[in-house]
Amino acid sequence: MSEMDKLAEALRLKKTQDEQASASSRELVEEWQRSLQKLFAQLEEWLSPLVSAGVASVKASLTKKKDESPGPGVFLTYDAPVLILEINHKTVLIEPIGLFVSGTGGRVVIVGDDKRFLLSRTLKPTESWDISTYLSPFDTTPSVQRSLSEDSLAQAFANFL
Repeated sequence: MSEMDKLAEALRLKKTQDEQASASSRELVEEWQRSLQKLFAQLEEWLSPLVSAGVASVKASLTKKKDESPGPGVFLTYDAPVLILEINHKTVLIEPIGLFVSGTGGRVVIVGDDKRFLLSRTLKPTESWDISTYLSPFDTTPSVQRSLSEDSLAQAFANFL
């Protein structure tokens, strides 16, 4: 086998590996998008008492293009949901940071004024979300971290009073 034949075989193998990695990443992104849709629907449901009381409004069904690179040679672009919440005359933005965030199964940020909350997804043993509260934009560790629930979301949003 000539050196050119060896190079051709190595390049063919690399191309096949890149295609497999890209296909696998696309499947992960599709699952991530479904998870985000479910999460955002749940957030809207939990926020509905605020909307019904006339103290908040939610702009839903917005999307933002996200670009991620889960590995060398693999680049993905997908649509991610965004919620804009107006609460107590303040704007709160809820949007995904990304799927391929180290130490998580994906992360979403909630930002408003000088408050920041992170929603982190874990996949084992089953899918679940945690909320971490950062009361200052300069905080590097959360002041509070707990499982995401209607109560923990309400406690986080109480910081906007």
